[in-house]
Amino acid sequence: MAIHNILMKIRTAIGYDTLFPKTTLDQVYDPETGKSVDEFLAGKADLDDDGKLPMNQLPSEVSSGGLAYQGTFNASTGQDSGGVALPTPSAANKGWYWVCNTAGTFQSVVYNPKDWAVSHGDRWD
Repeated sequence: MAIHNILMKIRTAIGYDTLFPKTTLDQVYDPETGKSVDEFLAGKADLDDDGKLPMNQLPSEVSSGGLAYQGTFNASTGQDSGGVALPTPSAANKGWYWVCNTAGTFQSVVYNPKDWAVSHGDRWD
């Protein structure tokens, strides 16, 4: 369902559009799929009272440490900004990432400036 269709249906449901009769959100549906707004939103993450996404609704990669920025690197040399070679991916550095500042090929992957090299624990992603 296109976002503009959803917004139009929600506007209609809350009576924002005077051209359409008022209805409730559970009565708004997409005629193409037959899904109601409630069905469309089922399984989507909720926000807490502060308007933030609760940790228990984040993917495990994020809630169990996630990514840790290490600095920039030169893809043609495989070295960080201090001239030290990027480490071999391992469980100890899983989630560590560097942002490419000089284009080149590192570990058989072509990197351009602003690309990320992320340790997956056993390989670079």
